[in-house]
Amino acid sequence: MSARAKLHCIIGLVCWQLGCGGEPSAALSNSGGNAAAPASAASGGVASGGVSVPSAGVAAPSSGSGSGAATIGGSTGAGSAANAGAGSPAAHVCSIPDDIALSAADAADGVIPPDCQNVPRKVIANNCIGSFCHDSAGLAAGNLDLMAPCVAERLVRVKSSCMDMYLLDPDHPERSFFTDKLNGEPGPKCGKSMPDGARLPPDELRCINAWISAVLRAAKR
Repeated sequence: MSARAKLHCIIGLVCWQLGCGGEPSAALSNSGGNAAAPASAASGGVASGGVSVPSAGVAAPSSGSGSGAATIGGSTGAGSAANAGAGSPAAHVCSIPDDIALSAADAADGVIPPDCQNVPRKVIANNCIGSFCHDSAGLAAGNLDLMAPCVAERLVRVKSSCMDMYLLDPDHPERSFFTDKLNGEPGPKCGKSMPDGARLPPDELRCINAWISAVLRAAKR
């Protein structure tokens, strides 16, 4: 039996098993007598004569799934984008919120002006942060960054460069260097008054003093 006849028989047998229909001879090339090459589709190619031929390749997993699961039928596996970021570290939560609520007990006269809420943004940001002051853009004056988040907790029980004083001392509020820089008479124990050798306007000074009182109260809980 010739090679062409043997190939004809093999294709006929495959067609009989798969029920592909059509004449087996249709799978043969008219020009060279060679069988048409199978298609290279990853899920099983189809030869030019209509015979399904298993592909040697395996479909690669989709690169869009988070866990390497292949994308099938337009839907993703378990590692979908909805799970992106799982396991990432949680954002730091300030132990003392910067926008801590003020109460009448925090004001020297028992009255909190209505515009005193969120002192770090309204008072500190407007008076203490700048290119040569206490911001995060470069080397903060006195290494005191009043711009970054959690400024309240970063002042409590942190040693200053003056006479071993804390910036804010919950146990001895009168020895708080931060308060002394704002209110010291005739001036602070070290350096010059703040901001920048001057004094805050009375209303803003009332606000920041009330905020300091609230922070100290929260630190003692």
